[in-house]
Amino acid sequence: MDYPDDEDNTEEAIEILNKLMESKSSMPPVAPDGGFAPALLGEAESIPEATEVNFVCLRGPCRHYMQYMTWFPAGNTEGTFSQITRYCCKLPTKHIDLTEELVRDCNQWDPYVELERQRLEDHRQAYLAKKKG
Repeated sequence: MDYPDDEDNTEEAIEILNKLMESKSSMPPVAPDGGFAPALLGEAESIPEATEVNFVCLRGPCRHYMQYMTWFPAGNTEGTFSQITRYCCKLPTKHIDLTEELVRDCNQWDPYVELERQRLEDHRQAYLAKKKG
């Protein structure tokens, strides 16, 4: 199969990509530049659920770890869809988005000790009790 040499020849490139997408080859499709065409390989695997075993930030948990969950309508009658967003906030002016990552090891991991975790939970419970009134 010939590939277009001219970058301006987009119609021919689109035709070649369409032929590649229709082929039933067991090999991944080849892009016009000679590499594999990642968009044509199918769906990517989903990221495994974060657990203490495969995500170091949850062991403890780390004091630099921030996680929040947002809810929004999913466009179906079943209810809503949730998304968990994760960040590492080690540096005061910068955060690292960990939403698409599973951090197996980190040299900045600093877990809360039990007393700190209990104090944080006590603060939360006191606030909620005060709000109830």
